[in-house]
Amino acid sequence: MPGLPAALRNKTIGIVDWNDRVLWEWGAEAPGGAARQHHDWQRLPDGDTAVLVNIGRVISDFGPRQMLDDAIYVVNPKGTIVWKWVLGDHLNEFGFTPVELELIHQSKEPDYFHTNDMFVLVPIAGQGRR
Repeated sequence: MPGLPAALRNKTIGIVDWNDRVLWEWGAEAPGGAARQHHDWQRLPDGDTAVLVNIGRVISDFGPRQMLDDAIYVVNPKGTIVWKWVLGDHLNEFGFTPVELELIHQSKEPDYFHTNDMFVLVPIAGQGRR
């Protein structure tokens, strides 16, 4: 999104060994060809990786302007997104009252959903191996 800090435009994330050999890298396969990872990511026990990312999009309840939404992608070792969760699609699940939701929808802050941490606590829906 124009005007956002360069920190939100990262292309790839990866794991390297002590000899700088790339063991895993993800980004080119990501939507838009860039990882856009920020603040957090976790390698999961089955070898997949949960990645906290930024996505620019229009969210209908906020009007026609672009918002910076946060999402969690679960990426398999081949770089395919096998599961995703987008914060802006789940506001009604956070327990806000109607008045609180209206105040949120009136916000002019494009990065309203800014998230710093994530934790995988339960099996991910549709992923029988978790």
